[in-house]
Amino acid sequence: TYVDPRSYDRYTRIADAVASIDPAAAAKLYGTLKPRIEEANRDLGVQNASFDRTLTRAIVALLETPIVDSPPRLKPKGIGYAYADERLEQLTPAQRQLLRMGPRNERVIKARLREIALALGIPATQLPAR
Repeated sequence: TYVDPRSYDRYTRIADAVASIDPAAAAKLYGTLKPRIEEANRDLGVQNASFDRTLTRAIVALLETPIVDSPPRLKPKGIGYAYADERLEQLTPAQRQLLRMGPRNERVIKARLREIALALGIPATQLPAR
C-alpha cells in the first residue's frame, strides 16, 4: 500500500497561500506582535526562554523534513496507516504533516519558510542546507 499522489492535491491551496506570504511583511508583523507572543509564551509556563528560540527550532525542524518524491509505502496501524519507513514514521507530527502534503507542496512551503526565516533575522548558517 502506498500513498495516493492524488491526496496531495487537497493541500495545494494551503501551499499556494503560504507562497503568497510576503516574508518581509511577515517578519514585521511578528515584530509588532512579539510582546504579546512573549507574554503568551510565559503564560504557558515557559520561563527564561525567548519565543524567538522556539520559533527558530520549529522552522529548522520543518526545513529538515525530507522530501520524498515517490509515494511512500504504508503499513496498517490501528484503524489507519503508518509509514513503513521508520525514518519517516519517527518524524515529529508537524514534519509528518508537511510530508503528507506531497513533494510539490512541501517544496513550496519550505522555500517560503526559509525566506521568512531569513527575513526574521535567523542566520542562514542556522538553517539546514536545501
